[in-house]
Amino acid sequence: MTDLTPATDTQPLWAYLRYRVNRDIAAALAWFGEKWRQSLLFKLVAAAVGAFLVIWIAVFVWLASDLPEADALLTYETPLPSVVRGVDGEIVHSYARERRVQLQYADFPEQLIEAYLAAEDKTFFSHGGVDIFGTLNAVFDYASKMGSGERAVGGSTITQQVAK
Repeated sequence: MTDLTPATDTQPLWAYLRYRVNRDIAAALAWFGEKWRQSLLFKLVAAAVGAFLVIWIAVFVWLASDLPEADALLTYETPLPSVVRGVDGEIVHSYARERRVQLQYADFPEQLIEAYLAAEDKTFFSHGGVDIFGTLNAVFDYASKMGSGERAVGGSTITQQVAK
């Protein structure tokens, strides 16, 4: 059997697959060569696709150069605690690099809660997590101060900050 003839029942499967792959690649290359000779649009599209692939690979290599080594990821410890809770919701164990004490809402003094809300989100108890008027105010304030160097007000609520 040659590379140009199909396999028979007595020949192995790999020989037939090699024949099919060679035939299909040859047909694809012939089609590409014919289109390349005939069409300027095809040349432009092929050049654009090639340029896109080169840029995509360059961006990937550039982004991947900042990634940590795999061995460093195996020994990484997050500074934030990982909390394991039981079926009833109670904390079973907490894994952390630092010792932190977790407080319940009732453990915080009322004056501390009011001071935090006054500074961060005055309408915390009256909106459902998104303060539409606060967001619109932040957009208009940002637009009015754009380019002046002044700091604009924030528009996110405590709920949005926690979700982020």
